[in-house]
Amino acid sequence: MQTLIGVLWDIVLLRRGPGELPSSWALVGALGALSFAIDLLASRLIIGPDNALLRSLVDLAITVLGFWALLVLRRRVHRAPQTLAALFGTDLLLSIPWIALALLRKGLAHGDDRALILDLLSLPLLAWGILVLAHITRSALDVPLANGIAISLSFAVLSLVVAHLLFAPASV
Repeated sequence: MQTLIGVLWDIVLLRRGPGELPSSWALVGALGALSFAIDLLASRLIIGPDNALLRSLVDLAITVLGFWALLVLRRRVHRAPQTLAALFGTDLLLSIPWIALALLRKGLAHGDDRALILDLLSLPLLAWGILVLAHITRSALDVPLANGIAISLSFAVLSLVVAHLLFAPASV
């Protein structure tokens, strides 16, 4: 367990790639379930309980299906277990500060200076999360880091657009 967390931590720090994780569907299932549970908790904290379960399922589906499609297109399907394990595992580690910021932010008024500071603190975390996703993508697909960043940003935008289309309140 310590070794697994160490490898995931090194992936978050961009020192190692997903290829250093075991190629295990059981590991993907365990990390995927934990990542889903944390995503559900974060969704409830940050956005609220409305559709939190469905939001988390949609996010999970976008991740799994999107990366599966990319791995198929690049003929790297054999890397799927390690790639998905890296995605889920690093998401777990990066969720810790996100949830901490969300808990600190909860209850603060929109114009409160403390809320602004917490929002600003989340920006480097967001950028680092995209960079970690780009690093995993680059390693899994054998593409340059710039392509990994473009793919990561595309996933972020896709996730936001789908969430908006599915869950935004209907306008009158």
